Amino acid sequence: MSKKESLHFKTNVQLKSIIGKDLINDDKIAILELVKNSFDADAKKVNVNFINLKSNDDENVKTFSDSTSRIIIKDNGQGMDIDDVEDKWLNIAYSEKKKNTTQHKRRMAGAKGVGRFSCDRLGEYLNLYSKREDDETYVKLTIDWKLFEIEDEKKEIQSIPLEYQELTTNDLQDLGIKPFKKGVILEIIKLRSDWVYPVFDKKQKLTGWNTDKLSLLKKYLEKLINPNQAFENDDFGIYIDVPEFLEENDDSDEYDKFIGKVENKIFDKLDFKSTSIETETRDSGKTIYTELKDKGKTIFWIKEKNQYYPDVKNVKISIYYLNPYAKAFFTRQTGIQSVNYGSIFLFINGFRISPYGDVGNDWLGLDQRKAQKTRSFLGLRDIIGQIEILDEKN
Repeated sequence: MSKKESLHFKTNVQLKSIIGKDLINDDKIAILELVKNSFDADAKKVNVNFINLKSNDDENVKTFSDSTSRIIIKDNGQGMDIDDVEDKWLNIAYSEKKKNTTQHKRRMAGAKGVGRFSCDRLGEYLNLYSKREDDETYVKLTIDWKLFEIEDEKKEIQSIPLEYQELTTNDLQDLGIKPFKKGVILEIIKLRSDWVYPVFDKKQKLTGWNTDKLSLLKKYLEKLINPNQAFENDDFGIYIDVPEFLEENDDSDEYDKFIGKVENKIFDKLDFKSTSIETETRDSGKTIYTELKDKGKTIFWIKEKNQYYPDVKNVKISIYYLNPYAKAFFTRQTGIQSVNYGSIFLFINGFRISPYGDVGNDWLGLDQRKAQKTRSFLGLRDIIGQIEILDEKN
C-alpha cells in the first residue's frame, strides 16, 4: 500500500475577481454591503460621497490623480488598527458574525465576510484609512485591484504585496483628509461604472445630466434598510452626497432626489391613508398582539398566547390594504405605481432579504390563493407591507 500524503487547497490570484466583481454583480448591492459593514462597526453615521462624476481624467491617466472619479464611504464606527486590518479585513471570508451574532449591542448585518470586495466591484483602486479611538496614528492601506487580474495558474492571491502606512495627523492633512477621532474611510478610485450620463440635444450640445442611477441607489437603500427595526435603539444614519449635482438634485421631483439622508417613511404615511393590520410578539415573545386600524385609528385589537413560542419570538408584521385612493397616494409619494414597487417585504435584523417582496415574487402564495377564490382573498396588487424578524442566531 502506498504511503498517504496530504494535499492542500491553493488560492489562485483569480479568487479576487470570483468573490469580488463577479460575485457582487450590482453596484447598488456593493454599496449596501459596505454600509452593512459600517453598521456592524457600531457607526452612528455613514456618508456615501460621489466625487468627480461630471468631469474627471479617468480615460487619460494610467493610475489616478486628484481629478479621478471616486466614491468615498466614511463612517464613525470603532475603526481598525493594523492588526485588525491584517487579521480581519484582509482575511478572505472572515466575518465577525460567524463568532458573534451581536456586536456593540447590535445584531450584526454582515454575513459572508466578502463585503470588502465590494470595493473591487466599484473601482480599480482603494485607499483605506482607519483609526481606533485610543490610537495615536492612522492606518492607510493601498490596493491596486488590477495586480490580481493576471492569468497565472501558479500565482497565489497571498503572494501579491499590499502597501500600508502608519500616518500621523499631519500626514493625513497633507493628503487632504480631515482628521477623525475613530472610524474608517474607504476611498474607491477610478470607478468601473458610470453613475451619471450627459444628455445632448440634436446638435450635440450638452443640455443636462441623467442622474437616474443615483436616484435608484437612494430608493434601493430605502427599500432595503428598515430604520424602524434594528436601528430603533441606535442612531444610525445613512447619507448620500454628490456635490457636483446639487442643482440637478434640487430640480428633481421629491421622490427622485438623491442627496440627503436615506429614509423609508412610506409605510408611516400609508398608516393614515389606508386600512392596516399590525401583529407583533410581546412579553419576550410569549404573547401576540394584533391591531386592526383604519386611517391610523385603532378599531379592533386582540392579545393572545403565542403558540409558536419560543421558535418565533421577535417578529412584527405590518400589512396595508391598497384601495384605489391609497394606490393613488402611493404613486404620488414614490413616483411609481404600487404594483411596480413590490408587495410583502422580509427584513431580518434590520436589512431586507431579497428577492422576497420583489415585483412578481409571490413567496407567500397570495396570488395563488386568490386565484382559487377571487373575491375572498387579497393578492399582490391589493396589499403592501413588511415582515420584520430579529434573529439572535443568524
